[in-house]
Order: sequence, then structure tokens, then C-alpha cells
Amino acid sequence: MRKVAAKPLILEVLGIPGIQKSLERLSDLFAKIQKALGEYLESQRQAFARFYFVGDEDLLEIIGNSKDVTNVQRHFPKMFAGIVSLISPDTVTIEAMTSRENEEVAFTNQVSISEDPIIYVWLSKIEFQMRNSLAHALDKTVAGITSGADIMIIANEAPA
Repeated sequence: MRKVAAKPLILEVLGIPGIQKSLERLSDLFAKIQKALGEYLESQRQAFARFYFVGDEDLLEIIGNSKDVTNVQRHFPKMFAGIVSLISPDTVTIEAMTSRENEEVAFTNQVSISEDPIIYVWLSKIEFQMRNSLAHALDKTVAGITSGADIMIIANEAPA
């Protein structure tokens, strides 16, 4: 690169001894690196299936910022339908999720990122808490409706 930078004209670059061989070697090395990176990203996608919804550049950003909830949650709409952000009072604990409509659902249990710094591990825990918290909220809602529904059924019955 220093030799090419010193001779910016293409005809001068062609005169550099062994330049073609060096470029071919670098091209082969680049192809190997690209293949290894593709295999690594595929292994990450197999570990956490929702990574299939994000592109390679986004996945690299997610993996690179695995301890930074703010940067990772920018990609949540691609991975989780209806979830825009997470509520985190500090940088290591996640307490709730937020929808596009600014509806907030608190998790039944907090998720700590510091316990599992591997991105797909704590994202799996968040996914579990999403399901668990929504199921818990639905159960409470159904129980509330059921107790009120008995009264409505009796009121709507026609006299015999």
C-alpha cells in the first residue's frame, strides 16, 4: 500500500515488481476472511433464530455492541414484531418492553445482561420474559373478565 500510495498513477503501479502476485494473494486472503465471517454469522443465527431477520451489517453491529442495550434495541423492530424498545434503569438490567404505541409491559422477572454477556443468551432470556410476562398479563386479564362475565351473562338472560 505504501508503494502504491507513493506512485498514484496506474502505469507506475503496474511497474512495481510482484504487485499482481501480491494483489492475488490479498484477494484470496480476503475471500477466506469473508467466508469465515459468513460462517460465524450463520452460527450466531443458528444460536438465536431471530438474527435471521437482520442483515449481516446489522448483526455485526448487534454482536459488537452486545453489552450496550441502547445500541442493540435499535434493531428490535426487525427481530420482534411490535416491540420498539426495552426499559432499562441502568445498563445491565432490563425491566420492561415498549410497543410502537408506547404501551409498556413490565417483565415478571428482570433480565440481567451482566450474568450472560453473550448476546444470544440474554436475548433468549428477554424473549422468554416477553412471552412469560404477556402470558401472565393475559391470565390476569382473563381472570378479571371471567369474574365480571358471570354477572353480565345473568343480566343478559331472558326471563323464563
